[in-house]
Amino acid sequence: MTTTWLGVTSGDVSDPTNWSAGIPGAADEAIVVTAPNAPDLLGSSVTWGKLTLNGDTDIADSLGGAILNLASADIALFSGGAHSSTIAPALNVTGKIQTNGEHNVAFNGPVTAAKVESFGTAVASYNNSLTFTDSFVTIGADAEIVINNTLNWNFAGEKGYNGGGGAFVIGAGSTVNLGIFNLFDQATVRTDADNVLTGATDLWGRHANSTLDLNGYSQGVEFLATNAGSNMVIDFGATPGANTLVWDASFNSDGAYDVVNFEAGIDTLEFGQYGNGLGFNDPTLLSQITVNGAAYSASNPGGGLSWWNAIATPNAGDDPGRQIAVYYAAVPEPAALAMAVGAALVASMRRSNRALV
Repeated sequence: MTTTWLGVTSGDVSDPTNWSAGIPGAADEAIVVTAPNAPDLLGSSVTWGKLTLNGDTDIADSLGGAILNLASADIALFSGGAHSSTIAPALNVTGKIQTNGEHNVAFNGPVTAAKVESFGTAVASYNNSLTFTDSFVTIGADAEIVINNTLNWNFAGEKGYNGGGGAFVIGAGSTVNLGIFNLFDQATVRTDADNVLTGATDLWGRHANSTLDLNGYSQGVEFLATNAGSNMVIDFGATPGANTLVWDASFNSDGAYDVVNFEAGIDTLEFGQYGNGLGFNDPTLLSQITVNGAAYSASNPGGGLSWWNAIATPNAGDDPGRQIAVYYAAVPEPAALAMAVGAALVASMRRSNRALV
């Protein structure tokens, strides 16, 4: 049975007069559209088969403590059209959640599901804990999945993200440990606060282009990896201001890396001491990285120096072997870095070339 929300009597979902074909059950589809009264669980848990959101409407739980259970093993929650909705109660989904079209959905209660997806330009914001078990998230076109709280990705092996131009966003209220996170087909991981990537987070560009969008924030990762023939963009963000990326290890770095929007003298790119072979002391590996389009040790026509190089950090408290990317551009060299680079390099730079971190 399919029954549509009318909301003509009240917001009480247990009142059959508020539904076109009676109260939905565990095998039924509930279609929620804009109505005189928004649906409200009123503190009582319910079980429906499938929920389709197709209007600017919210699902409330004004008395608190209710759970909305969706029993379908396929797409248990679907949204479409150009709308915005908020789901307040806890959500327990047997199958998957799919936000679609231009329908933005905010999930304000804890969510448990098998899988989460987003397509079109839909933004799915998980503002409470999100727990799911599938090995992949799928985000297409210009859609987003935003994690603003605890992420419990209960899959024991390597995880993955099928992209297509969308973004997997780690928000200000969250810290996540993604482990090995495989990025496919134009996948983007964006951070919306400092240090939201924690633990052994390893982003691996498996196919075509992928992006780590720092979005103006500082992060640390265990390693960034690319397969041969693939490319990863490391975007420091278009908004001015200092931010740092600590890239701790050089494992599985067979593709290319394009560092963009790097503010010379303001931003910091720091390499760790670990990795295959010589790690980041290997010029061959460093040659796979460009900073603002400039290759490692590429000649600066103005002075015969490298556009950028990697040197030991000027911070004596850093782990042995840590290096920073030194980028030459058109602002004065910081005094602390000048000491580390050495008087000979400072003298050779003179007027037109200046070291930036």
